[in-house]
Amino acid sequence: MPISGLALAERAPGVTLTRWLYEELRRAVLEGRLPRRSPVPPTRTLAQTYKLSRRIVVNVFDQLREEGYLTARTGAGTTVSDRIPEDFLPPQRRPHPRPKPPSAPTDDADFYRRPVRPFRPIEPALYET
Repeated sequence: MPISGLALAERAPGVTLTRWLYEELRRAVLEGRLPRRSPVPPTRTLAQTYKLSRRIVVNVFDQLREEGYLTARTGAGTTVSDRIPEDFLPPQRRPHPRPKPPSAPTDDADFYRRPVRPFRPIEPALYET
């Protein structure tokens, strides 16, 4: 059952729950289904709706927050950032989100293969390597 217009695709066989949720939420942000500055459903609601452990949802939110897709403030909840990491890429390098076919096997190692970037506490540092 989707939450306030946020429908997540079915999880493909062989894809971990963490990877599935991460990719679906990130894709929702990039495609504008979760507009910038809009509130994100609470972790408890997502966990109950999609029958997940709350720990999985919290971990995914933490990852998305660290990457600059989400912002969280105590008492104000979690919202989509007004500036997402793709904003810092040159126009020709911006990825176009394309869903993988459900039958395509995924490798969790891909999840961790990202270019090394210098740490900046306020905004993500994206650059060509």
